Amino acid sequence: MKAALLDQRIVAGLGNIYVCEILFRAGVSPRRTAASVAGKSGVTERVERVTATTHDVIVEAIDAGGSSISDFVNVEGELGYFSHNFQVYGREGKPCVSCDSTIRRIVQSGRSTFYCPTASAELPFLFLKLPAEIVLHVERLFAIHTGLFGPLLLEYQVIT
Repeated sequence: MKAALLDQRIVAGLGNIYVCEILFRAGVSPRRTAASVAGKSGVTERVERVTATTHDVIVEAIDAGGSSISDFVNVEGELGYFSHNFQVYGREGKPCVSCDSTIRRIVQSGRSTFYCPTASAELPFLFLKLPAEIVLHVERLFAIHTGLFGPLLLEYQVIT
């Protein structure tokens, strides 16, 4: 998902910091694929959350004057203060502002990604392409085994 949001051909203007903050605040794991967020219809609850949160984060960043990480200043020579509002970016090893779990850092597409494995709903997930005639059987089998393995997301695409 993160790579899709950073792709300027898909969404222009979002950088690494903002994407980390957007995904965290929308409760979407950065490990999810864009396809699993969009689903078959393309407009899911997750997509709506990411869209609304993108707007909110950008407005908050503009109001704060941007993100001064090293030497960024605005046209008047002033620092931006959005960095004071970071909930995950640059906070590896610190407690999550939502749940007290520890913020983690991974590298995706050569960029640091900061996230909370609990607040970002990071559940292991399984994505399968299944023939229609076996979907019901897989769902039943999955329901039985989920109790054994703990929370797990199953997403599938029906193929013909």
